[in-house]
Amino acid sequence: MLFIFSPRDDSELVELHQAVMLSEFHYPLTVDYNMSFISENPAFLEKYKFQAALLDSDNRIIAVGNPMMSEKLKLYYIDLIRDNM
Repeated sequence: MLFIFSPRDDSELVELHQAVMLSEFHYPLTVDYNMSFISENPAFLEKYKFQAALLDSDNRIIAVGNPMMSEKLKLYYIDLIRDNM
């Protein structure tokens, strides 16, 4: 997994840092200061705070969304993961 965070300003960066420290987040993450990931990946819309992207074996995006917010999307992600393993 790759976690990419794109804070819009310094206050969001501080909020991210606090959240990581409080939750004892133990995974590598990337901070995209200049929003280049979003600009190069238009499937990620800025209006959504949390999204997950599933990539195929060629690193192409096959699904984007937040499976935590929708049971239907969660089941769809599970099916895609099973089909692509």
